Amino acid sequence: MPQTGYATAQSYYGKRLGSIKTLEHGVSGDVYAVDSRTLHLRNLNYDGQGPDAFFYLGSGNRPTGQGYQIPDENGSMEPLGAYRNQAITLTLPSGVTLDDIQWISIWCRAFSVDFGNLVLPSPISDYPRPQRIGRLKPLEHGVSSGDIVVVDAQTLLVPDFSYDGTAPDAHFWVGTGSKPSPSGRVVADENGSKDPLRAYNRKTVVITLPSDLTVFDIDYLSVWCEDFFADFGHVRIDKTSLNVPPSLKMLGVKPQTKLNCEVLDSDSSMEVRWAVAGESIVMQLVSNVEDGQYMAFGLSGHPTRSVMIGGDVVVAWLDRTTGQGYAHDYYLQAKSQCAGGRWLLSPTTRSA
Repeated sequence: MPQTGYATAQSYYGKRLGSIKTLEHGVSGDVYAVDSRTLHLRNLNYDGQGPDAFFYLGSGNRPTGQGYQIPDENGSMEPLGAYRNQAITLTLPSGVTLDDIQWISIWCRAFSVDFGNLVLPSPISDYPRPQRIGRLKPLEHGVSSGDIVVVDAQTLLVPDFSYDGTAPDAHFWVGTGSKPSPSGRVVADENGSKDPLRAYNRKTVVITLPSDLTVFDIDYLSVWCEDFFADFGHVRIDKTSLNVPPSLKMLGVKPQTKLNCEVLDSDSSMEVRWAVAGESIVMQLVSNVEDGQYMAFGLSGHPTRSVMIGGDVVVAWLDRTTGQGYAHDYYLQAKSQCAGGRWLLSPTTRSA
């Protein structure tokens, strides 16, 4: 796990899993878990001379040809070319996560030969993932928010952000220390502007740290007035417990920082919002639901048209007696009545 003050945009690539053991063809490199379905390899070497070599991964205590082939960094399933001290990012095959694997190898299919591997003692369950850090502590000018999500090491999603906009020189502000102070620095708003903040009324905003900062380098996020050295509200960042993905920028890809929003039903104010950071997509369902009601959103089971079978659906609701929110994830396996059970495969419930 990254330690306080040690991770920067130039050095943080996710959770380090280890180094590849060299066996044949000069294979070597370091392996990092970016999120549940992404690996990042650095200082990767391979002479490219194998006749039928591919990235492979699987479970068990040693590599075999029974694993999963991974497309290369360009999405190709052709035999690998040469690498010389390169950094690449690999996406696992559809339906496979790091919970399912215990090794990664450069494997020659033609001769069933392992050119180099990293074998782990157990499948990877503590891979980086977006993490909530709490709400802005309201102090002045109506500043408030929902639970802030560290989407990746340089991206923070602030839901339900409010601020009355009346201060002369207020900005998003980050820094180190036990509380916000003038020694911090301005962070651009969700539009990339460093102008004084306008009024917000329960808006969801995505804040991106500048190129030389990660969440491991700061102790707080604040709404700060430079003119009067005043903290209008802040949240502390406990860096010792953070295990979040690196940003695309850290992996050499320009990140997306804009929040996307689609209104699904204006009468019920139902919206789906999403932001992409690294290989993660953070989604938020927003609606004005009554007691006893729920809201649901699903992705089609077909890449080009709307199909229910094969879809991935989340059903969300609020227990008003406890204030606890829930999200129940379903995979639609077949057409069936909701109570039939046959259309639900491995549902997972998460509280929020």
